[in-house]
Amino acid sequence: METSRARRPSRAALALALVAALHGAATAQIGNEAASIVAALQDYGLEADGSGHVTATGFAFDVEESLGTAIAVTGEGELTDANARFIGALVGAASGYGPGIASPVTDFFRTRTAELKGAGEVVV
Repeated sequence: METSRARRPSRAALALALVAALHGAATAQIGNEAASIVAALQDYGLEADGSGHVTATGFAFDVEESLGTAIAVTGEGELTDANARFIGALVGAASGYGPGIASPVTDFFRTRTAELKGAGEVVV
C-alpha cells in the first residue's frame, strides 16, 4: 500500500515569519479563509489601514486573498517581544496549526533577537 504525505506549510510559515520580522515581506501558500485569519488575531488590537491591518504594537500585515481563500500573507515590523508573539500567532492562524506552531515560532525569534535585530531584509 502506497501512502502519500501531505505537504506541511510550516516551512513556508517560518520563512514568512523570519522575513516579516526583519522588515521584509514574504508570501506563502496557506489556503485558509482570509477572514478567519484576521478574526483569530483580534486580541492583538488590530486596526485596518489602507493596505491591510496593523497591531497595537505596530506590526503591519496583509492577507492577500483570491475567491475568499488566503493565498499569501505579508508583514513587517520591529522585532520586539510583543511582535515575536504576534508573528507566532500570525503563523499559527495562517497555517492552521494554531498554538502548536505559534509557540515554537515565538521562541525562535525570542532566542535570536540579538542576532536578527538590525540585520535588514533577509530572504529565506
